[in-house]
Amino acid sequence: MIQPPSLAGICANYNLRAPDFAIEHVYHSSKDVTPESIFFALPGNKIHGASFASEAISKGAKAVFTDSAGALLIKTDLPVVVVSNPRSELANVAAHIYGPHIADLHLWGITGTNGKTTTSYFLRQLLPQPAAVIGTTGIYDGKSRKSLARTTPEIDDLYRVLISLRKSGVKKIVLEVSSHALALDRVTGLKFQAVAFTNLSQDHLDFHKTMEAYLQAKAKLFDKKFSEYAVVCTDTAEGRAIADLADANGMIVATVSTGNNVGTWTISDELVGVDELSGRINPVGLKLKLNFGGRFNFANALLAVAMADQVAEVSQDQIDELAKVEVPGRMQVISGKGVKAIVDYAHSPAAIASVVSEMRTSVPGTLIVVIGAGGDRDSSKRKPMGSALTGADLVLVTDDNPRNEDPQKIRVDLIAGVAESGIRYREIPDRRAAIAQAISEVKTSNDLVMVLGKGHEQGQQIGDIVYEFDDVTEVREAIAKRELNE
Repeated sequence: MIQPPSLAGICANYNLRAPDFAIEHVYHSSKDVTPESIFFALPGNKIHGASFASEAISKGAKAVFTDSAGALLIKTDLPVVVVSNPRSELANVAAHIYGPHIADLHLWGITGTNGKTTTSYFLRQLLPQPAAVIGTTGIYDGKSRKSLARTTPEIDDLYRVLISLRKSGVKKIVLEVSSHALALDRVTGLKFQAVAFTNLSQDHLDFHKTMEAYLQAKAKLFDKKFSEYAVVCTDTAEGRAIADLADANGMIVATVSTGNNVGTWTISDELVGVDELSGRINPVGLKLKLNFGGRFNFANALLAVAMADQVAEVSQDQIDELAKVEVPGRMQVISGKGVKAIVDYAHSPAAIASVVSEMRTSVPGTLIVVIGAGGDRDSSKRKPMGSALTGADLVLVTDDNPRNEDPQKIRVDLIAGVAESGIRYREIPDRRAAIAQAISEVKTSNDLVMVLGKGHEQGQQIGDIVYEFDDVTEVREAIAKRELNE
């Protein structure tokens, strides 16, 4: 039986005397606070977490950690610990409280702009079962899926998810590690069996401001405090820089490459189709078959294989399991009578260019793309997103998640890139109508519809309201209506 630490012991580390209460939990959200806990009042973009300290205290919090600005907002006789970086201390205290409860878990971490989700699903399939994924599509253990608000939860929430999975018998867990998570100490204190890097391209500059800062956030994961082992895709300059950094930091580095055959792991004998891939994995000579289109998925598969091989030498039987992998909203194929559509999460310029160019080489007929851009996010990527659609025959520009931005302005930003590239387009604000129109544009079985940007998402945020919406469902319904009218 693991005994919880005492408040007195925790506060003593900060030269503060406190009562000798047992502390069971830490929370960053006042809504979740339970008795015998510590509340961490974190600074926010719009409002300081200290504004909610009274709620946390009323629910049984025994102490509050915050910064100097937050301390000015808190009126209580309970211990208030003032620290320069509350997020960092949240990670430290959470590790002290929850760490012993997950000591026997095996974790893997994957970061990068694109490919994290697919790579994590591939790795989960390769690992001895039961195994789970925590990431963009939620928590998935091979049987059920539970949604999450963030790709990587705040560190206190993440520990509770890990403990819950352990209680259910899952001890092998793959984490998507976002750049936000690394910048905000959401994985600080965790130890991984191996960490991996997929790629880096423009995204999240509303948060990171510059590509250099974005890369530096990703680079934080490649340190021996997180893992002894790094697996890196070196098809890009950023990947090669990460591999060099990991090596300089004393990590054992394996590289994967799909372009120049100079990595530790490479692919040969490639066959690429709209909804399938096959090849041979080198140096082990094993045959790979995936029920995915997109040559970029070779890199995702190689990363997963290299990470699994760090645990134990991979076998052909394990590789064969990859043909069973389906990832919600990732090159997901929906077919009907004479109609084929793909739903994908691509929402960065590089991801869009990759999926469109890949399908252009495989589709002999008309390539029709439905796409929008998210509001209250990096607006500088919208025009490049439009330009990245080169290769499409028709683009239907629609709404994504406009949030609190003017949807028309977002569409105008996106259209600027589409029009400049000379691509034929139409503007259809209603996403449901745009998807239906795309399906109606199909003339032969050689045509393909791609619905990009939202992937697995189950809602569309307009203003502060999230309306039920699922691209996959909308595509299926549009195909069904088309078949009824034929």
